[in-house]
Amino acid sequence: MNLVKKALIATAVRAAFAGPAFAGTALFDINGAAGPNTGGTDQFKISSFDRAPGNLLIVNTTPEAEITDANIPLVAQGVISSIKLSGPGTVPGISSQFSYQMQIFLNVDTGVYEAAAAPPAGAYFEIFYNAAGSSNDVTGCNFGTHQSVVACGAFPGTKILTGTAVMEALTTTTLTQTGTAISSLDQSSDAVDNDGGIDTRSLSLGAFKVNVEVLSFDSTFFLDLVTNLTVDITHQETGGQAPFTGDPNPSDEVAGFAADATFFGNGINDVGAGSCAGSGTVCGVQLANDASSTIIGSIPEPASVALLGLGLGVLGATMRRRRASIVKA
Repeated sequence: MNLVKKALIATAVRAAFAGPAFAGTALFDINGAAGPNTGGTDQFKISSFDRAPGNLLIVNTTPEAEITDANIPLVAQGVISSIKLSGPGTVPGISSQFSYQMQIFLNVDTGVYEAAAAPPAGAYFEIFYNAAGSSNDVTGCNFGTHQSVVACGAFPGTKILTGTAVMEALTTTTLTQTGTAISSLDQSSDAVDNDGGIDTRSLSLGAFKVNVEVLSFDSTFFLDLVTNLTVDITHQETGGQAPFTGDPNPSDEVAGFAADATFFGNGINDVGAGSCAGSGTVCGVQLANDASSTIIGSIPEPASVALLGLGLGVLGATMRRRRASIVKA
């Protein structure tokens, strides 16, 4: 399919299906083109991706009192631990082959956190496939292509979906710090302090939703998404908290951003007065989080379907004119 045809189909389908949103489905092949490519074996009708607890970084957000009306990046990554069927149950055989990475933007104004009114360029949401399932929550490597090549090497898998990501309102408008008590950031279930002795205050961030406009996808995985020129994803984050307890570990990097000693400035994961290394120094916050991603669509009305037919008719006429001009030339 050439670029002109893609653009015309996109215009026609977007115009036709610009109705109210509803929960959608997609025919999904869990190993791409590898086969056997049969329904019920490796091809399933799915409705959502459910992610295991992962890591979230808010970059350049402290000390809060010194940040006035600034858009700052929030990045997150994690393993997709299960894929839900369109009916009851989940897709069999899913462990850690699929993962996601995301970057959105928060507006921070003296401690108040909101969705950025006009998100800067660079906001994305991407899903990846790695047959080896080699993601590592200690190093933060092999969740996707956004990683340090020096620390992690090249990502051994492939990107299967990409879209632009826009954050909706937080359920709370503050990153809450409870008290002044300090404890180890890494209190995960493996009982090993893997983060180099970073400490933390007790922190929490409210839940939020991210609207994802799908821009491209691998058609060997997503098999029937011609309409995915308009079918998008709602990504729901449960928020975040510190310290890390249970799963996962605090990662050394998240979506290419290093969470090392310089990231925390003063070696403490906190946001209040005295956070970072002092006035004028900007650092960030690391939180454990959980998330799920639901495929959504839109309900076409009869007039919209007619508009789709008109759009595709224009496409056909355009292609015939192009062929005619080529013959005449």
